[in-house]
Amino acid sequence: MNQEQVYLNLQEVEEYARKVGGKNHNFKYVQTPFNFTMSECYFEDFQTIKEGKETKNCSLFEAAEKLKINIMTSVPFAQGLMIQYPISTDVFQAENPGIEHLQFVRSTPSPALISIL
Repeated sequence: MNQEQVYLNLQEVEEYARKVGGKNHNFKYVQTPFNFTMSECYFEDFQTIKEGKETKNCSLFEAAEKLKINIMTSVPFAQGLMIQYPISTDVFQAENPGIEHLQFVRSTPSPALISIL
């Protein structure tokens, strides 16, 4: 592993699952923290996906979608810390900051995102 690589490559993990479990392996879900301050899994292109001869950098959400792996997110409120900080009313109009933060995660446009824990 490269010293700068501080993540698991989702495609490599899926390939291991296929080697061990065959084409019908049960590696179908990953869980990752995702909230207003921990949004790297959606915005940062730290995953590498090989498609044929091409290699593409993409986000965890994009990689999961391409590999048909579902994402379950956790800590939408950052263990309750985010409830103290409202999101701009230009983004969401809600009764309280908790609802705004939950709506931020829920409104993420990705077919891979299936659950918020």
